[in-house]
Amino acid sequence: MASRSRMGRMGRLAYLCNLLLIFAISLFLCFLTYEKQDLAIVFLPLAICLPVWMISCHVRRWHDLGMSGWHVLLLLIPIANIFILFYLLIAPGVDSPPIDSGYPRRDAALKHDVLPGVDSPTIAGGHSDVPPMNAIWRAFRLVVYVLAILSGLSVLGIMLVTCADVILRLRWINRPFVGAYDIVKILGALSLATSLPYTTAVKGHVAIEYFFHKLNRRGRIAVDSVMRLLTMVLFAFLAWRSVLYGLDFRRTGQVSQTLQFPVFWVPYVIGFCCAIVVLVVGHSLLHPNREMIKP
Repeated sequence: MASRSRMGRMGRLAYLCNLLLIFAISLFLCFLTYEKQDLAIVFLPLAICLPVWMISCHVRRWHDLGMSGWHVLLLLIPIANIFILFYLLIAPGVDSPPIDSGYPRRDAALKHDVLPGVDSPTIAGGHSDVPPMNAIWRAFRLVVYVLAILSGLSVLGIMLVTCADVILRLRWINRPFVGAYDIVKILGALSLATSLPYTTAVKGHVAIEYFFHKLNRRGRIAVDSVMRLLTMVLFAFLAWRSVLYGLDFRRTGQVSQTLQFPVFWVPYVIGFCCAIVVLVVGHSLLHPNREMIKP
């Protein structure tokens, strides 16, 4: 059913987090394309990947239960699929994987310090292989770094424009910087938006954890998971509304006050950064003990 390079095993927590992430992305796409149906063709590739992603999660969960991945077909049975899904969410995994998975035993994976539900980078024969998902996360981290650099450049631009405007307003020069207000306003919005993914990845936001540390381990895990899910929903909503806001600006021809510069693309950038934040939080939810970026 599954080759070694694509599918392995998935624990209960990783399975639940993947399903919730798929649901959040699907809900976001529904909201985004409900009012703007012309965007449906843009997100069509992502909409095609979601069912493949979900089937992959189901197959890997069956493998973790020591069963063949072909049991995923049982989810096509009406009504019964509800109970089957509930079973997949609560049933503990077994040590021995099914014959068709081609993956080592769970206890063997633990010897290599591999977390349950995460594929081991070592396959049969002792050869090291980098999972495709790791390459995706590396590219994703590169995007976060690029946005952080843009945020720094935006702050630098604000400083240079402000200093230039102050100098040009001196009495013996008396030539104000035309458009300084527009430039600073746009760069300010960009600096805030593009800094969000990196700040979220390094967990640099201010947090009040007095009551959080009073909870036991399970309570902290539950509260942390709920808050991350709410954060994903919030930023998905912000991304959706930002894109719609940009579309309205483009339709009405909104421009800046002084330079008459088109600004429809600014909400697009903000929406893109909010979408990246959703993925950053999703990564933290799927890998709570793994740092995405070290500050």
